[in-house]
Amino acid sequence: MSRPDPEAERRSLRARLAEAAEPPAAGLAARLRRQPEPAASEAQLAILDELAKRALKRQSDLQAGLARVEAEADVLGKRLRRVESGLKALLRLELEALSGRPADPLDLDARRFSLLSQNEEDGYVLALLGHCGAPNRSFVELGSGRTGGNSGLLAQTAGWRGLMVDANPEATPVAAARFGLTGRVKVVTDFVTPDNVDRLIEEAGLAGEVDLFSLDIDSFDYWVLKAMTACSPRLMILEYNDRFGPEARVTVPLGSQELSRRRHYFGVSLAALTALAGERGYRLVACDSAGTNGFFVRQDLAPALPTRRPEEVWRENPRRRGEPSGADFIAGLAADGLALVEV
Repeated sequence: MSRPDPEAERRSLRARLAEAAEPPAAGLAARLRRQPEPAASEAQLAILDELAKRALKRQSDLQAGLARVEAEADVLGKRLRRVESGLKALLRLELEALSGRPADPLDLDARRFSLLSQNEEDGYVLALLGHCGAPNRSFVELGSGRTGGNSGLLAQTAGWRGLMVDANPEATPVAAARFGLTGRVKVVTDFVTPDNVDRLIEEAGLAGEVDLFSLDIDSFDYWVLKAMTACSPRLMILEYNDRFGPEARVTVPLGSQELSRRRHYFGVSLAALTALAGERGYRLVACDSAGTNGFFVRQDLAPALPTRRPEEVWRENPRRRGEPSGADFIAGLAADGLALVEV
């Protein structure tokens, strides 16, 4: 049996929708109503009105069908991108084997892939945990979304226990159905703030050492990390805003009411995170290839991994290339009255 082709079905629906865009019966009924008697009897008009209703119903059904096909195509596209990511990871390993050279354990980019993560963090996480160790098999994921963020693979496939928190009330039920049924993962709907981050961790029974801590809340990330003292992660994954560039140590002010994902006014720079993590006993070892996350390991772990400076490993998000960044972007925010805090 041949597989359905979402794109072909979408084109067919669009063509049928165009045909139904101005139902002939509806137009004819309107023209007849404007004619003087006895151009059309009431019976004829009633028939034409019924035909017009049916045509409009058909148009509505086609629009709904097109929306369903587009949603299914979007889901299929995301799955195909994850499959492609996994295949590329296998090809990289195969090429290493064919080269006759042993795999370089420090080449973290070569280990990247995505099964549940958004930007191939699954591969980075497994590679870095191989260096850091994971004796507790536990995680804290702040900003988990529907797919568990950077901990979804560990929860779903490796049976880890942990906490997932997200502010989106539509995302957390999906995550709870996927990860929370075993009782090992607690899924919470809440806005993470400096005032509640420790309580959330403690109430989940995760105070003390955890193996992975991931922070991606698109808001006051710097201030939440600064306030968090409840757990001591072995590995931290911290989202940075690439628009701030590799050198500026800036963050949005705590409590700002102007946060905007569209204008990239949120979060914190990589340099500011590196400085704060250093104060907490962590060092930067890598950034993902998507220009989204920095990876930090505790100072007492993974001595083979070299410490990196922000300007060495900072990446620009490929989707934003050509847009203002660094000093130009920061100057643009200032011109619009959007303040940043130097830290």
